[in-house]
Amino acid sequence: MLKKVLSYILAVGLVFSTMSVVTSFAYIEVDNDDSQGFSNTNNGFDTYLTSSSHYRGDSRRNYNSPDANYVYEFNGHGKSTTTSFKVKMYAYLNDATFNNPKAKYVAYGNSTSFLFGCLNQNTAAGTWNYVGEATVKPLTSVGYNSVTCNSVGVETNGIPEYNTGYNTGADAVRVYF
Repeated sequence: MLKKVLSYILAVGLVFSTMSVVTSFAYIEVDNDDSQGFSNTNNGFDTYLTSSSHYRGDSRRNYNSPDANYVYEFNGHGKSTTTSFKVKMYAYLNDATFNNPKAKYVAYGNSTSFLFGCLNQNTAAGTWNYVGEATVKPLTSVGYNSVTCNSVGVETNGIPEYNTGYNTGADAVRVYF
């Protein structure tokens, strides 16, 4: 009897040891000027760049404008809920002319923005860069009982000392819910 129990335990242990844990995260990937079913709003990122180093071959750039932003919109693919939730963001940057030391990245929801963080585009790696995590929440104080996050953006950040000679880049973003 003891031998049967030990054999059973060994068999169960062998089955569990060969199983792998799979972790998946829901994310949305949006390129600038995306033709993959998403849309973008360009407010001041007027320089269009093409290069094989850019994600899908192109990007956008703003030069010297304190209040410009580039919004990546994924209507119908975002997240909507009655409670707060966390969103993580990565930005793809691979252009030597992107040099804004304080590019600001935000999530938009319920007519407001939630900060992911600021990224030094001058020292960012030429690949996907982790920007940060934002907590998106309903603004119950102004009458919202739910929140929808269906766009994110990069902003030039309007800081006067960074307005001269700095380019802010907008290429691709990944947003994890």
